[in-house]
Amino acid sequence: KYADGTMICFQPKVFSVSDYEQWGVFYRKVLSNPFTFPVPFTAFPTVTFSGRNTSSAQLVNIIDGAVIDQNGVNSIQLFRPNSSSGETIINYIAIGKWK
Repeated sequence: KYADGTMICFQPKVFSVSDYEQWGVFYRKVLSNPFTFPVPFTAFPTVTFSGRNTSSAQLVNIIDGAVIDQNGVNSIQLFRPNSSSGETIINYIAIGKWK
């Protein structure tokens, strides 16, 4: 938190992901309520994501379709070119106002 009211939150989190559904030529998994911000923002923050798998044998997920409010990330969609299961690490950075 900064004196001018700016707040930056960051969190990496490991997800064990399975049961991808076929979605066109890709496979998709929706994660519900993956992140709660430690302190609510006063308005919707700007959030960016990055992801990587814990195993080099798996392909990295493409993160899209985020539903975000002042309290956290309500859902995100993971897309990949195959249906293989495994662990993935997703990071977020949220920047907004706390006051």
